[in-house]
Amino acid sequence: MKLQIKNLGPIKKGEIDLTKKFYVFVGYNNSGKTYVSQLLWTMLNGLYLQKFISKSSILRIIETSKTEIELTEEMFNNILTEYSNYIQTEAFAEVLGLSNGANKILENCKIKFIDKDYNKFVKGHFSADSKNYFQGKLFLQFNSDVLEGSNKIKVDTNIIDISKINEDTKLENQKIYFLKYTIIRFILESQLGLAQPFFLPAERLFLAKFWDLINYSSNYRLELLHDISNLSGLTPEKSNQYFKTLSSNPYSYAFQQGVDSFRKLELGDFENTSIKYKELLNDLELILGGELKNDLNKIENIMSKLEFSLKLNGNDISIPIKHTSSSVNQLSALYLYLKFWTFGKYDFLILDEPEQNLHPKNQIALLDILMKFANRNNNRVLITTHSSILADAVNNHLNLGTLKKAGIDIEKIIDDNNLNIDVESALDSDETGIYFFDGKKIIEYSVEEYGVFFRDFKRAENEVNRTNEILTNSIFDQLEKEEETDEN
Repeated sequence: MKLQIKNLGPIKKGEIDLTKKFYVFVGYNNSGKTYVSQLLWTMLNGLYLQKFISKSSILRIIETSKTEIELTEEMFNNILTEYSNYIQTEAFAEVLGLSNGANKILENCKIKFIDKDYNKFVKGHFSADSKNYFQGKLFLQFNSDVLEGSNKIKVDTNIIDISKINEDTKLENQKIYFLKYTIIRFILESQLGLAQPFFLPAERLFLAKFWDLINYSSNYRLELLHDISNLSGLTPEKSNQYFKTLSSNPYSYAFQQGVDSFRKLELGDFENTSIKYKELLNDLELILGGELKNDLNKIENIMSKLEFSLKLNGNDISIPIKHTSSSVNQLSALYLYLKFWTFGKYDFLILDEPEQNLHPKNQIALLDILMKFANRNNNRVLITTHSSILADAVNNHLNLGTLKKAGIDIEKIIDDNNLNIDVESALDSDETGIYFFDGKKIIEYSVEEYGVFFRDFKRAENEVNRTNEILTNSIFDQLEKEEETDEN
């Protein structure tokens, strides 16, 4: 299935294949790459799947049905159409912090799913479960399934403790809600696979240092809203003006996900997933120059503050994060993501400009880590980049994948030639989507036998080389003239 986009910011038209494992967005500044990245984050975010349930007229009719439903092709198509309309008209505006009509970014924007495949749903085998807890104890469990070759979705209920459910109607409502949620989830899973999106913005450089100040600012605005709502004597117009001003975030909800994750880390609300990606964390520590440590600094048993430091490789010296380099600061969010914030499978990391503040050697090393992450646990990765070094390195991973697919011993090639590339980072061309944003259109770059020709990067490089050749030749000509003058 593909996502068709029209009139999104500077983008007049474009299509993105939603089935790829590794995405690379390249193109000019202000050409819409980050908009599309956040659009994909919105579309795959579980919160907006849940909100959609109450919006869908198709799902609403299930309220009078039993906990089993036959999903016809017409319903399949209509639900996907409704979901794309919901993303277009409500969800994405909310994520960007825009009210409808308040900004021309989304004016006349059209988002549509195309190349839908109902047979993938019918031929697939999907399952999901949900557990309900009360005071830490399990009391209700749902399981839903779509058996291969069937178009029926059904929910089975396992009641652990009926005393925690006050009414039969409440239980029935929970069944219906879970059935609705699994319908949209199974439809999306059949078309593009499971995905748990996490967005790391280009502004992540400031997250480790200032996340608490950003969080405080958000809370302060909420407190002001509460105080204003209790004021007497305000006209409705004035009250609405205050509300619009204070409720508007200076950053998107996708960015807020990172701030919230730091907050959860401070509260201890996380699962340490570092064992799943220990090798990748070790590779990242080589770029960082040490291990990123997080400590709760307790102040007189009244409050605690989450602080970070870098424990340098090879000794016991620790440097506070505020005194480390910009490269350490921008990579710290990725380090914490791998250590604490992944789901362990079906993760979709969306990383804006990974090359920031990095030497070319470390850009290449970081790409190797991202490739290995994408090749594990049904994960996916999307990067936006302005780095021609990264683009050339992507081709190395594609070429490695081509050799692997041909049955050639790539490990021997790497070892014999002492190459700084990992066997596990081979990239399958069929699972790669590379798109160029030219300021008006999204153009898919085809993956050829020897990789991708990044036209725009090559044009810029050729122009630099041409200029250099002309200027150096001019210097040579001038030196020759001076020599001739001296001889005469």
